[in-house]
Order: sequence, then structure tokens, then C-alpha cells
Amino acid sequence: MRDDMIEYDSMRCRVGFFMAAEKFFSLWLMPTRDAYHTLANLIFDLSKEYSSPRFAPHVTLLGELHGSEEEIKSRTSRLSANLKPYAIDLTRIEYLDEYSRSLFIRVEETEQVMQTNLRARSIFDRQRDPKYMPHLSILYGNFASTTKDEVIEKIGREFRLSFEVKSLHLVETSTRPENWFTAKEFPFESNPRSGRVLSVM
Repeated sequence: MRDDMIEYDSMRCRVGFFMAAEKFFSLWLMPTRDAYHTLANLIFDLSKEYSSPRFAPHVTLLGELHGSEEEIKSRTSRLSANLKPYAIDLTRIEYLDEYSRSLFIRVEETEQVMQTNLRARSIFDRQRDPKYMPHLSILYGNFASTTKDEVIEKIGREFRLSFEVKSLHLVETSTRPENWFTAKEFPFESNPRSGRVLSVM
């Protein structure tokens, strides 16, 4: 075998190992039924108009979970076993100068919303994370504030919508948004229904 082929195969192994080591997950709270379709359509329309990534509507409970998939699933199972269904109340549209929070809908910081995040931090040893700001992103990308203001003017700043969450979605988010997928769904203690696979638009 030629030396350059050996070097190429060695490089492929190193790249493959690096990609596997960088695999990570996020914990999502997802809307269902009418709320899901309303938000999914909004994200789809914005992504089409502004040539931005498409993704399923979700509220991230905890992101960038590194480690073995088995351990992450075990901890997620422990977390979901101590949760009961609760409401997510969307309030108003805001934006930051950040790719994944380019345009988002704020979630009301109810006691249940904040306590669930604290439980997740405890189980995953993430107590030093910055303060939790619950939100549901509707546009990813690097856009000027004038562009975001135009979007808000079109759809309105107030966005009152509520939905109940009954499970945690463990989603692999180490790839491009359009390739994200649910590794497993974990129903809450009082919602023992079978899981479903996330289907990104």
C-alpha cells in the first residue's frame, strides 16, 4: 500500500475519532398538536424568506450534554421520572446578537419552568451554567437588528401561546440543525405513553 494511502487512512481515522468525541445532545421541551403546527409553520416561513436553517420548535431545557450516550440517557431517565406535565407560556418576541437566539419567543419564567431547569442542572452537574433564560427560537442566523425589527413588525411583538409538555426529548444537536434528531423521548412520570421520533420539517 502506498505511503500516501496509509497517511490518508490514518487521517480518516483521526477525523472519525474527533467527530465521535464531539458528539453531544440537548434536552428539549416540545409543543404538541396545534401549538406545534403553528410554531413549525412560523419557523418554516421565516427560514424560507431569510434562507436560514429549519428546525423543529422547541424550548431547550439544557444544551451541550457531553459524555457517553448511555450515561446521558440514564440521567435523563432519572430526571423525567421526577417530573409531571406542566405548562409552557410563550409571551413576546425578542432578539439577541447570537446565531441561535437571533429571534425568539420568551417563555414566562414560572416556578415550574425554573425549577425543572434547576433539577436538570443538578442531575447533569451543571450548577455553574449562566442563569436560565427559557425561550423558543424562531430564526437562526446572523441578521442585522433592523431586519429583526422588520420581522417583529410583520408578525407582532406579543406572541401569546401556551402548551403542555409531557416529556423530555433527548436530541443529538452536534450536527447541522436540519440533521438534528431525537435519540429518545422520555415521558414524564404521570404520562406513560410511547415515544415518537422527531421529524424536522
